Amino acid sequence: MKNVIHVMQGQINFTREYQEIGSSEAIWVNPMELFLKQESFFSGAGISFLAIPSEIYVFADPLFEKVIYNRIDNSIRDGMHVSRICLSVWINGDYEEIIDG
Repeated sequence: MKNVIHVMQGQINFTREYQEIGSSEAIWVNPMELFLKQESFFSGAGISFLAIPSEIYVFADPLFEKVIYNRIDNSIRDGMHVSRICLSVWINGDYEEIIDG
């Protein structure tokens, strides 16, 4: 029963956050800073975080931070024997690329 309640709460929270997408103006953010900020949320998971330094900023919805959190969370929950999560950002031609792994 607790698991069902937990899943339902997660769906409610996701729906609320999804509804908020686009409701705030986009802001300039540094993906590296957002990535490293998430490290504290996963401190007990035994995962090391590696971010290749970059001064690249992206113009994104304020919920972009949640996207990064979810990518980390999914990697830990669904990955097999995850011990390190890395993020790098660089410009490739006319596009910025954000790579996690």
